[in-house]
Amino acid sequence: MAPPQVIFSYPIIIFQESDFVKNGLKIRSSKAFEADKSGKVTLRGEPKEKAIPSNEERKEWPVLVHVVAPAKMERFPIDLVAVLDVSGSMSKATSRHGWTRLHLVKAAMQIVTKKLGAGDRLAVVPFNRDVVGATPLREMTTKGREEASAKVDSLRAGGETRFLPALKHASGLLDGRPAGDRQYRPGFIFLLSDGQDNGVLGNLAGVRRYPTHTFGMCQSRCNPKSMVHIASQTKGSYHPVNDDLSNVTQALAVFLSGITSAVAVNARVDLHVPDNSGVLIKKIDSGAYEGTIENANGKSKGSVTFGVFSSQEEKKFIVYLHVPKLENVQATTAPQPLLTVSGEYSTPAGGRKVEKMNESKIQVERHAPATTKPAAGDHHVTASAWSEAVMVEIVRIKVVSIVEEVLKNHEQQEEPDQKQMAKELREKWESFIKETPAGKDAAERLKEKLPKHHFDEVHASLVQEEYDGVLYLYSWLASHKTQQATTMAASSSATVAGWFRQQYMQQMAADAVFDACGIRPGVDIELDATGCGCGCAVDMDRIDRRLELWSSLKRDAPLMFQPSEDAKSHHLTAVFCEASLDAINRAMHHDMYLAVVHASNLRRCYSGAGKQEPHGDGSTSELPAHDDDAPPHAIEKHSE
Repeated sequence: MAPPQVIFSYPIIIFQESDFVKNGLKIRSSKAFEADKSGKVTLRGEPKEKAIPSNEERKEWPVLVHVVAPAKMERFPIDLVAVLDVSGSMSKATSRHGWTRLHLVKAAMQIVTKKLGAGDRLAVVPFNRDVVGATPLREMTTKGREEASAKVDSLRAGGETRFLPALKHASGLLDGRPAGDRQYRPGFIFLLSDGQDNGVLGNLAGVRRYPTHTFGMCQSRCNPKSMVHIASQTKGSYHPVNDDLSNVTQALAVFLSGITSAVAVNARVDLHVPDNSGVLIKKIDSGAYEGTIENANGKSKGSVTFGVFSSQEEKKFIVYLHVPKLENVQATTAPQPLLTVSGEYSTPAGGRKVEKMNESKIQVERHAPATTKPAAGDHHVTASAWSEAVMVEIVRIKVVSIVEEVLKNHEQQEEPDQKQMAKELREKWESFIKETPAGKDAAERLKEKLPKHHFDEVHASLVQEEYDGVLYLYSWLASHKTQQATTMAASSSATVAGWFRQQYMQQMAADAVFDACGIRPGVDIELDATGCGCGCAVDMDRIDRRLELWSSLKRDAPLMFQPSEDAKSHHLTAVFCEASLDAINRAMHHDMYLAVVHASNLRRCYSGAGKQEPHGDGSTSELPAHDDDAPPHAIEKHSE
């Protein structure tokens, strides 16, 4: 067995919902309970400096606003429309498994129907040149899952590719819901295709109302501009995927883990400055999210609309204020109020409960001019008390703008010159930190803490041969503009964007690899040159490590439920602890079952033709042929 190590550390340990839900109970660590005391979306504001000399003005004074969603059990049910390409190109054989791309889509959709809850609804919109037999939104009950799976299994490839008719149909399905559903059931669209359709460029009227997340089976060194355009115009994410089943299922798992964790909807942050103070909101850097500013009649206010927040999701944006100098005032002992940040959102409680975010008040000390020495015992904050967090966010936003500019310069090229793009990135980065006031300020103050990893990350994707840099940059850009996790095409295997992922997303992506091993979309698999062409290969050491994790969690579970002196509370604590241990046992048994299924799959791969079975140490042994034709999912059904 591999040496024990914890590979997942999310406070809600989830394998499959059925494994961890019993009478509404899910397992959480004691730390998660502490973090979830308020159970509300919280915000805070943080200025770049704590003090401004009274005789100075700031034309664009940055304030960082940080919004964080709670880690909660209750979530909103969602409506999801799967827009699936069934054009002729989807019949192309993949490089692995002997499957076509359409077979991969069918297999990946099994993950989608499996991960959605019974209260969620799914519609399937197949398309080529036009929509081909779409389904309505169906609840993912047992019957709904069967109907959705039957529809997907019946798909056949043929025809040309046009995105717009299918996207309009998908948007129409979501528009056609009752008003209450449109407001309180988040609606999402995802598009899975290997094609491009430049007809959508500048022509998405009527389909921008719902986030559309695009999954492109784009070939190496291609230009995925239409898929990227759809995602960027709808506040969705772009996921480059390849012809590997585990790659596609991981990308979908990351996407699904976010949308099925919606704990707040209709979220909006409001900004107000004191009336007639001379302070004005000049600019809001909020990425893909709409920011508004109103300056009139001595008043200045603004807002940023985020819409949906997933569990533990964080959003940051920068507000730039014009702060005038104080006329005829040498100094003031009272801090000057500059900005009040507030907001509201709806929660799943009672279906439509509106909650207020906490208020965050930004104020600054206006001390005497810098030439005046403070008197003894004077505790005024000096201008040197600047915020590292604000400057780090400014640098991140700047790198986003640099990447966006370089991509725009090369968007018309069918095969963009990655070396030239890398050169332009470096030139713009060095110009920022050496020539612009904000860049020089960041370089001087942050020094070795200057977050160069943003630049290094995108630059490396362009200069290293194994990376498809253009796809990586588009995915990176979509992730950073929406501040959402996405999968990156940085190498042959998809990785989850580290900046915005939650640990439960990473876990669900890893679980998707295990799920993919039990999926065979009704196609005979041909052995490839390596001797094994079926399914995916799961490292048995990973299963060992998972079992070690469950064992550790099982040991720690009693510590999460400390009994009180109250007899009734003591009884409830014992009940919850017992239920938690039962859930952990079932999860361990499921992992053991997966190991057996995986071993059976490997044996099937290497049987029938005198193939060599691989061992963990790299050695092999001859396997006899056998006659077992039952697919893995048939074994699973029997075990249930």
